[in-house]
Amino acid sequence: MNLKRCLAACFVLVALLSAVQTHAQARIEDFTFNPLEVKRDPFSPPEVTVSEQVDELRKFDLFEMKLVAIMTGLGAAKAMLVLPSGKTHIVQEGDRLGRNSGYVMKISAKELTVVESFKDFRGREKKSYEKLTLDK
Repeated sequence: MNLKRCLAACFVLVALLSAVQTHAQARIEDFTFNPLEVKRDPFSPPEVTVSEQVDELRKFDLFEMKLVAIMTGLGAAKAMLVLPSGKTHIVQEGDRLGRNSGYVMKISAKELTVVESFKDFRGREKKSYEKLTLDK
């Protein structure tokens, strides 16, 4: 009788071990680790949603923005603006900014020129050239 219990216990033990082993193998086979999926590539710029930046730049008037830096070099010139909200944005020629949907026409060494279109009291299309200059 002891032999039958011993054989039954061994059978149950073998069945449990095989079930645990197949479950462990299934979990190991399903697991793959790719570090590029977990971490951001340090050589690519962080993702920024363009709609947030556009809305933020068009939310304020030009006279509320402050030009703090101009960067020139081998590429296109860029300018750094500080908005009344405290956020900074880097703009380049062609970018839209201001409540009147102006665009950056030119960035020179000391100033940023923005062209805004509007209609006068007679309904004619007019252009306004506004300049933001660097403070010394």
